[in-house]
Formats: sequence, structure tokens, C-alpha cells
Amino acid sequence: MPPIFDHQKDWIIDIGASDHMSHCRSLFLDLREPPMAWQVRLPTGETIAVEGVGSIPLSKTLTLSNVLFVPTFHYNLLSIPQITSHLSCVVTFSSSNVFFRTIN
Repeated sequence: MPPIFDHQKDWIIDIGASDHMSHCRSLFLDLREPPMAWQVRLPTGETIAVEGVGSIPLSKTLTLSNVLFVPTFHYNLLSIPQITSHLSCVVTFSSSNVFFRTIN
């Protein structure tokens, strides 16, 4: 039976995450050193180091910028506050879908 969740490519949509984060180096188009020693605090209270910052394409028309590379986290987080600000959109959740609608 194949896994339901693929930790390499699937994203957790997180309304509480302040930044997009990924543990998977191969997803990044570009990756640069963080501008300073940077750490993130996980919901568990654990603090882990950010090893880079870069861009990740989600589709042909959408690329996430300023994604934190955190290889010890083991998940990919899509920050709702970041994406709504970046895209000037609103997010609607249904039982099985997430919809992003631009604000006109």
C-alpha cells in the first residue's frame, strides 16, 4: 500500500506558520545562506536551525519565495499568512480542498 503522505513533495497548509519551510533540498530552485544565524521554534517548543533561504516552484505559475530550508524538520509547510500577503488573496477551506482567490 503506497503512503498517503509523501514527506518529500507534499505540503502541510499551516495557518499558524510565520514562514514557508521545507526540509527537501531538491525542491529549491535556488538556495542561499540565511542573512544571519536563524532559528525557528516548532509547535513542540523545540528550536532548530535554518540552513538556507530560497525559492520553490509549486506550479508553472506559482513560485514560493523566501522559503526556509530546515532539513531537520522533515516536513514542508505552506504559511497561510505568507501566501495571502504575497498573492493578495483569501483562502477558503472545504472538507477536501483549499481555494486561493485573488482580492480585486
